[in-house]
Amino acid sequence: MLKEIEGKKSLKHVQCNDRSTPILPRCKSQSKTGEHFLYESEKAQQSTVHNELLKQIQQGIQLKSVKTNDRSKPQLEGLRKFRRQMTIEEQIQKSVSMASIAPVNLQEEIAVEADEMDDIDKVRDDLQSTKQMLAFELRNKEAQIRENKRIQAKLQALEEELEKERAKNMESGTGGASDEVVQKQIKSLQQDADQARKTKDDMEKKYHNASDQLENVKAELEDIKKEKLELEKRLQDVLQVYGCFDFWGFNKMNKGKRGSMARQTSIANGEETPAEEETESSEESENDDEETRQRKLEKQIKQWNNKLKNYKNKEDNAKKERLALREIIKKHQTAMKEEQKKFKVLQKEVNKMAALMKDEESEEDEDDDEKQESEDETDEDESSEESETEEEDEDSASEKSMSEPEDSPPAKKKENYINRVKRHESVLAAIKKGNFMLKTNAERLQDDLNKQKEQTASLQEDLDSVLSELG
Repeated sequence: MLKEIEGKKSLKHVQCNDRSTPILPRCKSQSKTGEHFLYESEKAQQSTVHNELLKQIQQGIQLKSVKTNDRSKPQLEGLRKFRRQMTIEEQIQKSVSMASIAPVNLQEEIAVEADEMDDIDKVRDDLQSTKQMLAFELRNKEAQIRENKRIQAKLQALEEELEKERAKNMESGTGGASDEVVQKQIKSLQQDADQARKTKDDMEKKYHNASDQLENVKAELEDIKKEKLELEKRLQDVLQVYGCFDFWGFNKMNKGKRGSMARQTSIANGEETPAEEETESSEESENDDEETRQRKLEKQIKQWNNKLKNYKNKEDNAKKERLALREIIKKHQTAMKEEQKKFKVLQKEVNKMAALMKDEESEEDEDDDEKQESEDETDEDESSEESETEEEDEDSASEKSMSEPEDSPPAKKKENYINRVKRHESVLAAIKKGNFMLKTNAERLQDDLNKQKEQTASLQEDLDSVLSELG
C-alpha cells in the first residue's frame, strides 16, 4: 500500500448517489441543439401528453380543483354573499324610483351594467357551489339512512339466529323433560278445545230453544190480541144494544150514550114501542159508526201530523249536520292549501340555493296562478251557497204547494199528510246519504293534511340541518 501511494497510482473512480446534478444518458441530440440538452420526449416534433402538460405548466393555466370527501371543513371557496330575493312591492318601488331618477350618461350606465353583470356571475357561482354542497349533503344523508336500515336488518337476523341457538341449547340440555312438557301442554290444549266445543254445542242448543220459545210466545200474543179485539167488538155490540155505558164506565166506548139514556126514559114513561126502539137503535148505530170513523180519521191525521213534524225536525238536524260537515271540509281545504304553500315556499328556498334568482316573469306567472286559485275557491263557495239556497227555496215551495187548506175534508188531509211524510222520508234518507259521503271526504282530507304536514316538517328539518352545517 505504501509503495502504491508513493508511486502516485491513480485511484479508482468512486460513484456516489449525489442527485444535485442530473445524470444525463448518452444521447446524440446534444449536437443538434447546442448547449441545452433535451430528452427524446421534449422534442417539439412529438406532441405527447407530457409536452402538453409542460406547456400548460409554463403558461400558467389554472389546474382543475380536486374534489375530496373530507367533511371536516366545508368548502367555502367561491362563496361571497347571499342576497335576499326582492318581493313584488320592493320591485315596484325600485322601478318607480328608477323611473323618477334623471337619466345618466351612457358611459356610466354601461359601467353600472358591467358591475351588475359581474355581481350576477359571482352570485351564480355562489349559488352553484351551494347547490353542489346541498346535493352532496342530501346524498350523504340518504346513504346514511340506507346504511342504518341495512344494519338494523342485520341485527334482527342475528337476534333471530341467537334465539334459535338458545332454543337448540335448551332442547339439547333438557331433551326428555322438554318432550314430556310439550306432550302435557298438547294434552291440556286438547282438553281446552274439547271443553270449548261442548260449551259451543250447549250454547247453540240453548239459543235454538230460546228462539223456539220466542216464536211460540209471539204466536200466543197474536192469538190473544185477536181474541181481545173480538171480545171488545162483542162488548161494544152488547153495550150498544142494552145501553149500559154508564154502568160499565167505558169512556172509550161512549158512542150511544144519549140514545141509551133517552131509550131508558122512554121505556120508563111507556111512550115507545118495540118496533120504534129497533128503528132508533139502527139509526143510532149508523150515527155511531160515522162518529167513530170521523174520530179515527182525526186520530190518524194527528198521528200523521206528528210523524211529519218528527221528520221535519230530523231533516233540520241533518241539514245542520251537513252545514257543519261542509264547514269542516272548507277548513281542511284551506289548511291543506296553506300547507301546500308552505311546502312550495320551502322548495323555493332550496332551489334558490341551487339555481339563479328567478326572473320577474316567473313571479308574475306565480301571481296569476294564485289569483286563479283564489277565483276558483270563490266560485266553488258561491256555487255551494247557491245550491243550498236553491234547495231551501225548493223545499219551501214544495211545502206550500202540498199543504192543504184547513177547510178541506179529513180524507184529503190524511192523503196530503201521507204524501208529505213519504216525501220528507225520502229527502231525509238522501240527506243522510250525502252526510255520510261528506264525512268520508272530511276524514280523507284530514289524512291528506296530516301527510302534507309531515312532508313540510321533514323538509324544514333537512333545510335547517343543512343551513346549520353551512354556519
